[in-house]
Amino acid sequence: MIQIKLHRDSNTFHLDFSGHSGFAQKGSDPICAAVSATVFNFLIYVDMISKAEFFKKEVVPEKPRCYANFRINKGFEKFNAIYEYFVFSINLLKKNYPDFITLDIINKNHD
Repeated sequence: MIQIKLHRDSNTFHLDFSGHSGFAQKGSDPICAAVSATVFNFLIYVDMISKAEFFKKEVVPEKPRCYANFRINKGFEKFNAIYEYFVFSINLLKKNYPDFITLDIINKNHD
């Protein structure tokens, strides 16, 4: 099972993604590939475009696990758009594969 936890408190964001879906063998699992691509593309965008201040960013492929904790200091409009798209994409994957993905989203102090 893939576990995805998103926590947003104003301009601070926490992402924790771990596990294996179990849909297919590791290395050839399309659900894991889709979730990984979605998460990593989101983090690349945040890092390159939004000028985020990362407190911690860790990828451990052996586990598998990805953790990121960052703050957006400027570019909120761009970030909010990609964040909403990211949440939409992860929710769509979860909707299509509910037995393989869990998702926990907490948004605090966000307009």
